[in-house]
Amino acid sequence: MGPIIHADVAKRLALDVSFLERLTLRAAYFKTPSTGDGDGGGGGTYNPHLLTKLVRNYRSHEDIISVPSRLFYDGDLVPCTDEAYRRSLARWEHLPAQGVPLIFHGVAGKDSQESNSPSWFNVHEIEVRGAFTRRAGWYGWVVVVCAFGVSESASLEECTHHDFSIGGFGCGG
Repeated sequence: MGPIIHADVAKRLALDVSFLERLTLRAAYFKTPSTGDGDGGGGGTYNPHLLTKLVRNYRSHEDIISVPSRLFYDGDLVPCTDEAYRRSLARWEHLPAQGVPLIFHGVAGKDSQESNSPSWFNVHEIEVRGAFTRRAGWYGWVVVVCAFGVSESASLEECTHHDFSIGGFGCGG
């Protein structure tokens, strides 16, 4: 998710594009053209003084990283999750598609904001995420992706309340 901008002046200054995206649009960060001399598949290389491409993924199932690998990493991402653990996640009884440890669950609700905070949250989304977290708790840790900072805090409280250790949080807001 990119930055969410409400101020017109920020939009005019192009702050609706993340700093990282603005950097990657500069020529210094472009891939050099392929020389055909073993440059990693004929697609060129990045300047190693400016960019290190991290390709080993120790947290995600190969099905989860396949799309970003193809779209953003030239197919170079390498799944390095423990095989036994990876298989156990793919057999979880609450998965909509057995063998694929991924759930997309749309939640209709109202975005709310506390008067003393710029962050937004959706109470119903937090409740649904909490239900999934409680069901998945026997795995020992969970990874939660949420759009807003307040939502992240509420999910962290939910996990702490149920004595889960947090494998990771992704937050776009």
